[in-house]
Amino acid sequence: MKVFIWRNEKGKIEVAFEKFPNVPETAQEFDVESLDWIMFDEALGEFRVKTEDEMIRDKKAEKLSQLKSIVYALLQPTDWVVTKCTELGLDIAVAYPEVKQKRDAVRAWNNQKENEINNATTVEELNSISLEFGR
Repeated sequence: MKVFIWRNEKGKIEVAFEKFPNVPETAQEFDVESLDWIMFDEALGEFRVKTEDEMIRDKKAEKLSQLKSIVYALLQPTDWVVTKCTELGLDIAVAYPEVKQKRDAVRAWNNQKENEINNATTVEELNSISLEFGR
């Protein structure tokens, strides 16, 4: 997609997808698949397309953040069991074996997915990593 991007007189970023009359001559033109590919480079004082390494870094951070949210959502419903066992001095593996087993499975899955994400070397590889528990 063709994108025109610039900072207006107030310093706000503006974007247009066509060369409308209000697009200033100073607007930079890019042909990219996604706006996520464009960044403002403070050192250069201009917008530019991210390098492949920057795209991989950003995608890894996005995937890890998604994973963290999913793991939290999977563990949170049984947090009360951990609290109860801690308060009463119970062994969770004995008092609630099914909860312990599920929480262990979630943590093992989390560790596996973190490794997959951290070891990925391309954006395509990162996009192919499923964050569905059990897959």
